[in-house]
Amino acid sequence: MDKRVILLNGPSSSGKSTLAAALAERIRAKTGESFGVVSIDDFMKIAKDEVIYEDDVWEIAGDMIGAALRLLEGGSGVIIDHVITSPRIYGGLVSALERYGLLTVHVTCDPEVLKSREAARGDRRSGTADSSLEYLYPKDGYGMEIDTGVSSPAECAEAIFRRLVRERVSLRGMVRDDIGDYVRWFTTVTGWMDTDAPWERETASEEEERRAWTEYYDAVGDLPADAERRKYEIEYRGVHVGWVCSYFDLDYVPNPDMIPAVGIDIPEESARGFGVGTAALGMFIDELRRRGAGRVFTQTWSGNAAMLRTAGKLGFVPYAAAEGIREVDGKAYDALTLVLDM
Repeated sequence: MDKRVILLNGPSSSGKSTLAAALAERIRAKTGESFGVVSIDDFMKIAKDEVIYEDDVWEIAGDMIGAALRLLEGGSGVIIDHVITSPRIYGGLVSALERYGLLTVHVTCDPEVLKSREAARGDRRSGTADSSLEYLYPKDGYGMEIDTGVSSPAECAEAIFRRLVRERVSLRGMVRDDIGDYVRWFTTVTGWMDTDAPWERETASEEEERRAWTEYYDAVGDLPADAERRKYEIEYRGVHVGWVCSYFDLDYVPNPDMIPAVGIDIPEESARGFGVGTAALGMFIDELRRRGAGRVFTQTWSGNAAMLRTAGKLGFVPYAAAEGIREVDGKAYDALTLVLDM
């Protein structure tokens, strides 16, 4: 399910407001999507020496949900900055918003850091942070946890953003409607070939591509949903954007143990550049691990900076190189094999 609501729940002075602003900007910069922020501080005006009780938060909980729903109905995503201290507050929020896709994030840090931040901000009664930490609800069961005491707001925002992207990525078997996408990707939308394996680039007519992909679909389309496939289609937010695959016949590297190599292509430009490929390839590698693989390869070339970044994020390290054997636009590049031990 697409995630359009991100709940940041944590004690007072844990850095949620700063994180919410950083996360909204990160999402906008990378995807162009708007995520509005609904903060408890905008609904509860707190005097410096005021003690906050659960009933006080309950009174404004419905207003916060209403503000979130208005943003969602207007087409925006929502980041909720909250201090939830009871099942009824949490349950009401989840019940109202989970149908929009809810990612829950536990925002935490060391209690001594909370105390220091509370003292530095000067607008909270001493002990508010400790109290909200003690009574925070729930204590566990979140989609992810972020420690603002060891990571910067930018780093925390990046971690949540990558989790959001992963939640929106899915792998599936091929369906007949995918044939049209493949025809388009191999005849008109071909910019992805410039970095994939440009020395192999060939041209074919739409008719030839349609015939080839129809034959391929006829061979794999009837596989059961739980079949151990060597190729999966990638969807991002329900849109077909590319594929992942595995193979055993490596270029220039012997593979007597038949260790799988993985590959990925995302021809849809709108889905490139913000982690979709890393998420999809990571999901495929997780699937291979579940099947019993303890090691995987991937092969690329020294001119494919995007693939090298993706491989690095997933933990691949250099395994072998064939210097200068790939020629692109008159320039020689290295063929590279990388390995991931799991």
